[in-house]
Amino acid sequence: MQVFYALIAMLLLALLSLTLQRGTHSAERRQIVNEMTTQLVGVGIDVIEHIGRQPFDSQTDSNKVATVPPVTNAAQLTPKGSFGGCTDYNACEDVDDFDGLTITRDVGGLDFDVVIEINYVDENNPDVQPGFNTFAKEIRLSISSPYLYITKSTPLTVQIARVRAYDRATKV
Repeated sequence: MQVFYALIAMLLLALLSLTLQRGTHSAERRQIVNEMTTQLVGVGIDVIEHIGRQPFDSQTDSNKVATVPPVTNAAQLTPKGSFGGCTDYNACEDVDDFDGLTITRDVGGLDFDVVIEINYVDENNPDVQPGFNTFAKEIRLSISSPYLYITKSTPLTVQIARVRAYDRATKV
């Protein structure tokens, strides 16, 4: 009978050991995913800051137009249908030129794919895309890496967004 109890005790010890190992492995995996997510967000912030340094619109870019009067009517801005067209990330001239562009950034030997989408949004409610020109554009990025997966078929992807508003001249 003592042999039987010894076998049960060894079996319970083995199960406890496997459970602890599984918990340790799961915690380490979560830590790695969190660190990689932080890296993805860092790449996205760099891209958003680069886009944010560009003029709001071609109609507001003093480098393109000799004398740029302040735009007072959003209808004067580039229509959504004319967004994009830029194929070189470093040569895009204003915010909406980046729309539809996909770039690859190498950080420490790891490639990150960034898909860029630009849309007009309601200035008072940035969650709403009104379907017409406004004085606010949302820069939305989807960042992933071909080497990072949550599961075999689900890539680790982070989406971040920032709203860029046109500073309109106001009457005093």
